[in-house]
Amino acid sequence: MKSFRRIKKINQQEYVYEIQPYYDPKTKKTKQKSKYIGKYAGDIENAQPVRKIIPKSSYSWGEFIPFQEVIRQLKLYEILESVLGRRDAETLIGISINKAIESMPMYAIKSWAEGTILIKEYPEMILTSQTISEFLKRISNESVINKITEKIIEKHRPKGTFIYDLTSITSYSEFINILEYGYNRNEDGLAQINYSIAISEEKNIPIMFDIYSGSIVDVSTLRQTIKKLKIYGVKDCTLILDRGLFSEANIDELLQKENPINFIMPGTLSNKEIRKIIETEEIEKLENLHKYQNKTIFAKAVKVKIGKHQIEGYLYYNSERANKEKEHLYNKISELKEKIEDKISNLTSKDEIEQKIEVIAKAYKKYFTWNDVKRRLEYQESEIEKSKITMGKFILLYTGNKYKWNECLENYKKKSDVEQAFDMLKNDMNASRLNMKTEETFKGLLFVYFISLMLRMKFNSIVSKNNLHKKYSFTEMMLELRKLKKIQFDNGEILTTELTKKHKEILQHFNFKF
Repeated sequence: MKSFRRIKKINQQEYVYEIQPYYDPKTKKTKQKSKYIGKYAGDIENAQPVRKIIPKSSYSWGEFIPFQEVIRQLKLYEILESVLGRRDAETLIGISINKAIESMPMYAIKSWAEGTILIKEYPEMILTSQTISEFLKRISNESVINKITEKIIEKHRPKGTFIYDLTSITSYSEFINILEYGYNRNEDGLAQINYSIAISEEKNIPIMFDIYSGSIVDVSTLRQTIKKLKIYGVKDCTLILDRGLFSEANIDELLQKENPINFIMPGTLSNKEIRKIIETEEIEKLENLHKYQNKTIFAKAVKVKIGKHQIEGYLYYNSERANKEKEHLYNKISELKEKIEDKISNLTSKDEIEQKIEVIAKAYKKYFTWNDVKRRLEYQESEIEKSKITMGKFILLYTGNKYKWNECLENYKKKSDVEQAFDMLKNDMNASRLNMKTEETFKGLLFVYFISLMLRMKFNSIVSKNNLHKKYSFTEMMLELRKLKKIQFDNGEILTTELTKKHKEILQHFNFKF
């Protein structure tokens, strides 16, 4: 097939390419190979190859295009520069992008950045081991973090629903005072800190975070968050809270007369009023039967007295979930019974037997009793029946807006956003166990992770909105975009490699001009 020449416009400059069509026997289609000739000077047919230009450097570029658009939409550069100055703002963005995409150890980030276009776009970045350590100390200052948080809230003016939760982040370091032993969600036996975030459901980004000593209980962390939200001027919002934060003290804090904060939160069976309603209310009536996500559910409006507050809510009953919970209980206690009987077969003392039952059954001990007369282990049927009454049932409490049963449930299910954020933080960004030498660098790194989480959640929001997640995983998108390079030649020119159909399919949703 005869070759021909074509003009391609790259970065506002026109270039001449030799196009050679050829037949691909595998696909049975005609394809093309292109060969660079030189700059277009007005005559495409008589254009001559320019002198051979030698590539000097190659920079990874494609994977950063979406994140540059995310940074623009979040107005992140201007926020960070206004508080930190240009040098630290660029350093923070560079490291945060790395954590969002690659999550390399700090000592490797400098080498990584030198092979990317970030080194050109953020020339003020300081990435040696010593300067990164000093940088982390500077951004760990509480007043710096508070100023940036305040500006994020001021720029984005989040309102409506906020999802709040906290997780544990552990460390191998033995020299950081804030690390303490407490209830460890990771169950790895290491000292920890509690890391809380509040996510704006409207903006789909985290808008604030906080750090607490590992031994501080969840109740105290919520109080501190509420105070900060009020200081930052967040009003008329609703917090979506996990059941672990349900307590009379927390509800008092949320519903203070001066500036109450509305919430949606499940009640727990440890509260007598909640337990009484779940055990006594007749929920399985046809008047309470509804369809939800193609399944049946029973829902009934209730009022619950928690301390001095009368709070509205809904009692829900899911028969499918009740059957699963029942089956799980039966399987568990039958397995435990066999295990216990095997371990006590040679024991004669009642005290020893009961001690062994407690060690093996643990939380399920209440379902067993030792009959010393008949010398056999028996099920405690009354306890089993009592547990069955509550299966498949839960109560959601709410304040503020008057929700319908389905609106209340739908809002609570948004709690999965924060669970996904923590999963992203710990697994994708490797933040579950950190190893820093000082408290300042430890806090500074946690702030880096907060900014990285903003980038990833905004990225994911754009991806989901345009259904890209149905075709590509995050890793697949990054690997595909990584094929896009910027090539710098010895004469100073910078060319970009050609975009494929997949590149265009992804980048069109990130305001990229082809």
